[in-house]
Formats: sequence, C-alpha cells, structure tokens
Amino acid sequence: MMLATLLIGDIIIIIIFPILFFVSHGLINLGRRTLEKKFPSGKVRFVGFVIGQALHVLPVFMLTESISPSDSSRLGEILYEALAGALAPLSVDYFLRILLAYVVVLSPASVFIKHFFVMFSEKSAEEEDTAVLIGKLERLLILTLGLMGLYTAIALVFIAKTIALFKQLAERRVAERYLVGTLLSFLIAILSLVFVNYASIFALFNEFM
Repeated sequence: MMLATLLIGDIIIIIIFPILFFVSHGLINLGRRTLEKKFPSGKVRFVGFVIGQALHVLPVFMLTESISPSDSSRLGEILYEALAGALAPLSVDYFLRILLAYVVVLSPASVFIKHFFVMFSEKSAEEEDTAVLIGKLERLLILTLGLMGLYTAIALVFIAKTIALFKQLAERRVAERYLVGTLLSFLIAILSLVFVNYASIFALFNEFM
C-alpha cells in the first residue's frame, strides 16, 4: 500500500503528463491548421504559429512543477540522486532550461522565421530547406558558445556566414532578407541564452499559476 502511494507521483509524471502533452499538442495544431485553412494569409499563419507555440509551453511548466524535488516520491528521489552525479553541478531547473533552449532554437525557431518571411515573399523549397539548415546550425553554435562563455566567438559565426554569402549580398533584396533573417536568428538564440542564465522554470510556473 505504501509503495503504491509512493509511486503515484511518478506514475503521473511518466504516464499521465506525456499523454496530456501529446493530446494538447495535437489539439493546438489542429486548431491552428483549421484557422490557417479558413484564413490562408501569411499574417494569420504567423500569428497562429506564435500563439500555438505559447500554448505548447504550458504543459512543460505543469510538468516541471510536478517534478519539483520537494514533491518527489521515494522512487523519484532515487532517480534524482542517480542523475545528480551525471548532471552535477546542474540543478534540475537549470538542466530543463538548457534542454528547452536547445529545443527552441531548432524547429520552433526555424518555423517562426519561415512564417515571418512568408508574409513578405516566397522562396523555392530547395532554398527554404537550405536556409532552415543554416539557421539551425547558426543558433546551435550561438547557444553553445554562449553557454561556454565564449561570447567573442559568436561574432565569428556572423562573419563566416557573411563571407560565405558575400557575392549574393550585392543584390539589395537578398541583403535585406539576409540581415533580417540573421538578426531574428541571433535574437532567438540570445534570448534562449538569457532564459537559461537568468530565468527559473519553477519560478515562472509559480508566477503565472
């Protein structure tokens, strides 16, 4: 009986929250796609994406609150202690912030920038795929260098990208698109870095809930 009681918290974390997360994820995406079909404009798609991503964050906050060390069952404490050595000196909160930051700078950031540019112009699928890959690598480098404290090295990422596209930048439209895309990419990576260094997932959850 006691063992069953101790495992309740872990069952909620391991089973119930993943189910709720995937269900809410599907419902949010379904609602967004329905809205995009009804209003097929670039601006509506962009706004719908931003709102959808904000809603996706809520289950994450709920999960992090549930795995607070103070509320862990005995099994949760054992798992936490087992992982502590591997993750030291990272706290659970800091580890989750790093994990969330890397997730954000990959797919969500790429889709955000893609929807942003859809409002102004269209590109071929091949060009779009290449730009998405470059953007992902760029943000991963910026976030990783920032976490390592190598802030001056971040400038090298911008310089290398500029040199690689030097000839294409002679055209004004390409140069403007490059500048806007690069600044958006840098902004997302830097905001993710600020979030990791100065925010607290547990504190944010308590603040809004």
